[in-house]
Amino acid sequence: MNLFTKKVTPTNRIEGYFNVPAKHKEYFSTYNDNGKIDIFLEDNTHPIIGRIDFKAQTITKSPRISGNNALKQWFSDTPENASFSVEVLPSFIRITLYK
Repeated sequence: MNLFTKKVTPTNRIEGYFNVPAKHKEYFSTYNDNGKIDIFLEDNTHPIIGRIDFKAQTITKSPRISGNNALKQWFSDTPENASFSVEVLPSFIRITLYK
C-alpha cells in the first residue's frame, strides 16, 4: 500500500493543494504531469477532480496535488494541528484525516 501522512498547513487551507514529500514521489509515477487526478475525501463515494503538477516543485520534482475549492474547504474544516493521510492507488487517491 502506498500511503503517507502530512500535517495540515495554512497553505493547504488557503490554496487547496499539498505538495507530495520527495521520498514519496515514486508513488505517482503512473500519473501524467498536469493531468487529472480523482481525489476521494474520507469515505465519499464521489471524487473531486484535481490536478497533478510535477513542475511546481522545481528542486525535488515531486508532484503538487491541487483539489480546488473542495479540497480547500476540506482542509479548512480540519482541526488545528491535524494530520492527514494520502493513500495512492493506480487510478485515484484517498485523503483522510489521520487519527
